[in-house]
Amino acid sequence: MQAKQQVKPIKSLNVIENLGEDVKREKLITLQEHDPILAKFMKEAEQKQNTGRAEVYLKMKDEILYIYFKKFEGREIS
Repeated sequence: MQAKQQVKPIKSLNVIENLGEDVKREKLITLQEHDPILAKFMKEAEQKQNTGRAEVYLKMKDEILYIYFKKFEGREIS
C-alpha cells in the first residue's frame, strides 16, 4: 500500500487592497523596490541567468520583476 502524501496548505498572497486607478511604471518599480518580501526574489532574479527551462522562473526586465510560468504545450505566461 502506498502512503498518502501530505498536501501542504497554500499560503495566501498578501496584496495591497487598492493600488489606485492608474499605476504607472515608475510607481510599480517603487512599490516592488520597497517590498521586503520581493527583495529576495529581485536579488535572485538579478543573480541567475534564467533560460526559461524551469516551470517557474524570475526575471528582471527594465527594473521590473516578472514571474514566468510555463503552461502546457510549452506556452509561457507572465
